[in-house]
Amino acid sequence: LGSRVLEAGPLLTITREKARWQNSELWLDVVRRADTPLVELRVRVNWQQKREVLKLVVPTRLRPSAVFAKTAGGVTARTPEAGEAPMHDWVAVEGTVGASAATVAVLNDATHGYDVAGGEIQFIVARGVPHAEHPP
Repeated sequence: LGSRVLEAGPLLTITREKARWQNSELWLDVVRRADTPLVELRVRVNWQQKREVLKLVVPTRLRPSAVFAKTAGGVTARTPEAGEAPMHDWVAVEGTVGASAATVAVLNDATHGYDVAGGEIQFIVARGVPHAEHPP
């Protein structure tokens, strides 16, 4: 549906992306602050799709070599390309960009699972589950 700038100042910039998928609506606010390299993503969804999954994909230029995720009672090391895995609060992917070592971390307070595929970090944001379907 489009994009618009909500805030555009010297310290804070917020851009809102709106999209539609069949009967569902999605809003993504991208928040950037001048004093940090961090990017905040605020996702809102009105998910109306039955038995379909919506994933948020965070693309990176990393060639992943290791994945670390906060889990109950500690941190768990995993290999990339292992499929869906549980997490609490954050996941970090180590790898290389060209010849340089790099790490990308995603802090997340809304979902509890992730997947690393290639250079992408993916999170399930919404799912239309059969047990939530009610006859009219």
